[in-house]
Amino acid sequence: MSVPRVSVVVASGAGGEFLFRCLASLRSQVERAGAELIVVDRMGSAVRERLARECPYARVIATASDHRATVPEMRRLGVESAIGAIVAVLEEHCTAPDGWLAAVAAGFKADDAALGGPILDSDFARLRDWCVYFSEYHNYMLPWGDVERYALNGANIAYDRAKLMKHRAVLDKGYWEVVLHPLLAREGKFRALDALGAHHTGPFDYGYYLHQRY
Repeated sequence: MSVPRVSVVVASGAGGEFLFRCLASLRSQVERAGAELIVVDRMGSAVRERLARECPYARVIATASDHRATVPEMRRLGVESAIGAIVAVLEEHCTAPDGWLAAVAAGFKADDAALGGPILDSDFARLRDWCVYFSEYHNYMLPWGDVERYALNGANIAYDRAKLMKHRAVLDKGYWEVVLHPLLAREGKFRALDALGAHHTGPFDYGYYLHQRY
C-alpha cells in the first residue's frame, strides 16, 4: 500500500450530526485520492460505534476517558498519528465541497508551511445561524484570492507535517492561530487558495453555541 500524500484530521468533540456530515463530504474524495482520514473522538463509545458502522473509511482514535481532551489536544493526537506528508485539518462543523482534497494535494509547494481556504456559508435559513457565521468567520469570507496570507483559519487549513512537528511542544496549547502559527511562519509560507473553501454548517441554537464557547 502506498503512503498517502495527505492525511485529513477531524476532531470529534461537538456531538450531533456535525461530524457525520463532515465525514460524508470527505468520503469520495478520500477514496479517490487514497488519502488517510483520521477522526480523534472524545464523545464516547456510542459515537465510536456509529463511526465503525457508517464511516469504515476513517481511522478512529479515542482520547483518554479520564480527561476531556481539548480541540488542540485532539488535533495533536491526529497529527502525531498521521502518515501523510501534508496534514489537513477540517473542523467538524464544516463540509468539504468536491475538489477540496485534490486542491490540498495539488496546491501544496515545498516552501509552504500552511495552506488555507475561505470559510463559506451554507445558505442558512435562520438568522441565528447567519449571526454565528458572521461573528466567527467574518475575516475568512470571500473575496479570498490565491495569495500569500498569514491570517488562515484553523477550521480549514493544511500543514506541512514535518514543519508542524518541529513545534510539537505547543500543539496542545490554545488556539493554533495564536500560539502555533507565529512559530510555524518561520518555517515557510502561509498561502491562501480559493479552491480550499469549506462550508460552515448549522444549526447553532443559543444554548448549543454557548456550550461550545464556554
